[in-house]
Amino acid sequence: MRRFTLPVVVLLGALLPWLVAPTATPDSAAAPASTARDRVVLRVAEVTAQVRRSAGPTKVDVSFTVTNRTQRAQGAQQVLLFLVDHRGGARALGTSRTTSLAPGATRDYETVRRIGPRIPAGRYAVSVCIEKRAPGRCSITSGRPITVGAAQLTLDQGTLAFDPVPVGTTTAVKTVQVTNTGRSWTGRLALRVDDPVFTRSSDCPRSSGLAPGARCTVTVRATPTAGVHAATLTLRGRDGVESSLRLEARGQLGPAPKPAALSSALTSYQFPQTTVGQVKQRPLVFSNSGDLPTPAPTVTLTDPDASYAVDTGCRTAVPAHGNCTIMVDFAPTARGRHSGVLTVAAGPAGTATVNLTGFAQAPVQLTITPSDQTFPPTAVGSESAAVIFTVQNTGDLGTGDLEVSLDPGWRLVSNECGGVALSGGASCDLGVAFAPTGVGDHSGSVTVIDRGSGNSRASAALSGTGTPAPPLTWSINPVTFDPTPVDSLVTSAAIKVTNSSQSSIDLPRVRFAITDEDSDPSTSFGAVMGSCPAALELIPGGSCTVNVFFQPVRSGTVTGQISLLAPNGTVLTEPLRVSGTGS
Repeated sequence: MRRFTLPVVVLLGALLPWLVAPTATPDSAAAPASTARDRVVLRVAEVTAQVRRSAGPTKVDVSFTVTNRTQRAQGAQQVLLFLVDHRGGARALGTSRTTSLAPGATRDYETVRRIGPRIPAGRYAVSVCIEKRAPGRCSITSGRPITVGAAQLTLDQGTLAFDPVPVGTTTAVKTVQVTNTGRSWTGRLALRVDDPVFTRSSDCPRSSGLAPGARCTVTVRATPTAGVHAATLTLRGRDGVESSLRLEARGQLGPAPKPAALSSALTSYQFPQTTVGQVKQRPLVFSNSGDLPTPAPTVTLTDPDASYAVDTGCRTAVPAHGNCTIMVDFAPTARGRHSGVLTVAAGPAGTATVNLTGFAQAPVQLTITPSDQTFPPTAVGSESAAVIFTVQNTGDLGTGDLEVSLDPGWRLVSNECGGVALSGGASCDLGVAFAPTGVGDHSGSVTVIDRGSGNSRASAALSGTGTPAPPLTWSINPVTFDPTPVDSLVTSAAIKVTNSSQSSIDLPRVRFAITDEDSDPSTSFGAVMGSCPAALELIPGGSCTVNVFFQPVRSGTVTGQISLLAPNGTVLTEPLRVSGTGS
């Protein structure tokens, strides 16, 4: 792009309507006698400008019109924009571009320009010019000028207070950050301190100043004589822009103050045994034994198991001979040993470390096995063989007294758990039999509740089918034989059988089904019809006796079942449960 220099006469002529007569046209004031060569081709007019009120750099909305004063179509042209101050000085605002224009056509344009970083505060008109110079090709805002807001120097601190040092000793360095929070350039910067005890340096660009939003750092140290020193550091820009900071230092006679030193009375801490899901707390105190405050410490928690947490203590400087406290939480999520390390680092004041240890116990946790049990079809009025359920406390803590509940349709044959407390890892057994209350499918559950903790329980789902009651009933069920020597003479018992149905039953054709435990054919139990063969059939309500015998083939307790079956295999009796002990 060809560099464009706006003629001063044109700018002054364009500025006169802004200062004197807003309705005048700027181009006529500067135009020489018109010739065919330099007659106006494109005219710029109706320039308006408005500052955007938004955060960040100042932006200007500019609108203007361009008219094709010829009878030929004109191609797109570069447009130059300037800020013009009250002295006629022009500062570049940027560029824009027209579109092609038909003969005699007029078109409106709008553009947004950002004011450059080195534009000082003040009031400005906006001038718009076509790049190729010719009479009448510039126009300037004729209304109220735009205002570029003042610069503002903001310091991140109001006071720099140095720790006391022996006379003739230089303090540690302190810094302050400077930011231009205003809307315009600060101009050249000057930095001044009114007491030679304090020395300063900075990375602030003194000659170029700070653009809006820019920042720099000032560094200060002190070499005090005896007593207290107070001074002011001043940073000044153009047009009265300045900001100041109070400086304080003290020189001491005698020995140098003891430097800050951070430590902890504890180097390790073990939390009491804790149940998973619970929280144990412990405050840890860190002390500064020096005559000077520490820098603000950095707190780090190394916790591989995520079992520990700390509050926000010890995040600010610890005063001389003072202390700070960090509250540590031990909240384990799994059983076992958990380790962590708490580190508090205070730069030259040192680092204090505390090793953390805790042990977690699993809470009471009840389980029941099996968790789901389907019982064999069982006649109404009888019950199935018992199924053993094992209840275990898989936690580390002991339970309170256990309570067992069972839904209707089932019966507790044995109960080692009710009213019993289980230690960690211990177990007990329940014997449950299916005793259907009607024909059809049954479902329910057996539940064990820890009344000590109140929130631990275990349940097993139960299901079974009730079948119609068989026509014959036993007068005694179950039957338990006295202890009998192995391979000895037979021990027998006469059991009465009654026809509870409404029909006669042909007994001579009845046969027995006899099994030991595990449903294997019995080798220890047997049965014969006894008095029953005397009648050809058993009328409704009639009864006879069946002789059941026990001849153990091994030592120990033996159990089994005996049933009467019709020729077609239909079961005529509920199973007669028999047991005996071989000795």
